Order: sequence, then structure tokens, then C-alpha cells
Amino acid sequence: MTTATAADRAATEHGSTIIRTLEAAWSAMRGHHPDLPAVVMITGHGRRPGKDSVTWGHHWAGRWTAADGTAVRAELFAGGELLALGGRRIMQTLLHEGVHALATVKGIKDTSSNGRYHNKTFAKMATEFGLQPPSEPDDRRRGYSNCLLTDEAAERYAAVIARLDTDLGHRIEDPLARLIAAQASGPGEELAAAIELQPGAEGTELPEPPEPKRRTETPRGGKRLAIVCRCLTHPVRDAHGGQRDEEGPRRIQATPGLLDGGPIICGTCGAEFEPEG
Repeated sequence: MTTATAADRAATEHGSTIIRTLEAAWSAMRGHHPDLPAVVMITGHGRRPGKDSVTWGHHWAGRWTAADGTAVRAELFAGGELLALGGRRIMQTLLHEGVHALATVKGIKDTSSNGRYHNKTFAKMATEFGLQPPSEPDDRRRGYSNCLLTDEAAERYAAVIARLDTDLGHRIEDPLARLIAAQASGPGEELAAAIELQPGAEGTELPEPPEPKRRTETPRGGKRLAIVCRCLTHPVRDAHGGQRDEEGPRRIQATPGLLDGGPIICGTCGAEFEPEG
């Protein structure tokens, strides 16, 4: 019978080290916000091949169930691309998702438009977590989403940030993800430097990612997909014929063939509808 040495275990426990470190950060957050729920922490890639957007993190309530049926836990995802940006940026995302987690626990509506548009309630709660929301909606589809970590919060979580910087030995290096992160960073904020693969490094002989699918010149049908405009708010009618304003963009379904036929323009904001996500 062979017994694994400490070195053998260290060479195969990269994933568990990542999860333990992220779980420790979440536990530190619960120390400051006792109403935060326990979560199942996961990681993976946050950018799909051919896409120009990144999911840095997400909170998914009720996603996991205990094997004995005694509890249901939320899922907390931290993208591998996020882990390449350094402890401060990771902490910013974890706190952002913490706002969503607490809002869910308290039954507070902090988003609309299927969770994309972050409303003023989210912005107010974010300040209580040590985040600085934009003074105005920073994007017509995401509202007050781009909240930055304050220096006070960075000091509060200094030990956690230091551990995130030192203990996360693996991450996903993605130049496009780094560019997107840099565009959303605060004035003077420095992201962790990218690493260069050493010649002969293990795992560098990887296959090329598949080419992204492009629209054809010939109109086509296909499965419908959601498209959204750039409205900050839009009018909706209730069952009794009344009208009210709802935060976030208008959202409709369209086939790829319809999109190939030319732009679809919103009559309210005048912007072109674009695929959601």
C-alpha cells in the first residue's frame, strides 16, 4: 500500500487550496456581517471563448442541497480570471456578492432585469459593506453595479487580502479579462501583474481555443435569445391596464435570423437592442 507524501498531496490539492482560501475570506465577511448565510464556494472560468464579457462572481440562492436534506445553501462563484487580479480586487467581488446574499436573506429587491440591473437599494447596501457605488448608473444595463472597494474596507480586511495574495497559487490568465478589469478599476488602482509562463512549464502545450461563431451573411432562424436595449427605466402595463416604470432595460426575444436582418431599435431610448449577457 502506497502512502501519499506531503509533497504529493500539495501537488494535487490546488483546487482545494483555492476553495479553502476563498472560504476563509467569506468567513471573515460573516464576522462583520453576521446575517450573511453559509455558502458553497466554487470557482471556474468566468469568460466563455469568443465572449467579450467576464463573470467575476455570482451568488445563486438555494443552488445546493445537503445530502441528508437538512439544509439548502447558496452558491458563491469566484471566477478563475478574478483570482489573477490580486487580493484587493477579489475582496471587492466577494463583498459585492455578499450584498446580493444579504439582500436575498432579508427579502430585499436589490436588482431587476433578471439580476442584471443593480438598483439604488443595492448601492445603499454596498456602502455598508465598504464599497463605493458610482454617483450615477455607470451602465444602462447594469445600473450601480460597478462598486469599488474603499481604502477603509481594504484596511479592515487587510489580513484577508494578504492571504488571497499569497495562498492562491493558481488562477486563469486571460489578457482580455485583464483589459476589462482595468477599464472598470478606480483611479490609481493597481491590479496584480500578469505572469509569464516559463519555457517548458507543465501544461503549456494546450490546444487552441475554438474560433467564436460569427453571424452568417445569409439570414437564419434558430433558437430565440434575449436582447436588451439601454433604457434606464421603461414603462410596463399591469393586468388592470395601469402603467408604471420599472428599472432596467426593455428585454425581448429574437431569433438570430432576425438580428442578421439589421439593427432592432428601441423606440424609448433610441439604442440598438443587443444580445443579453
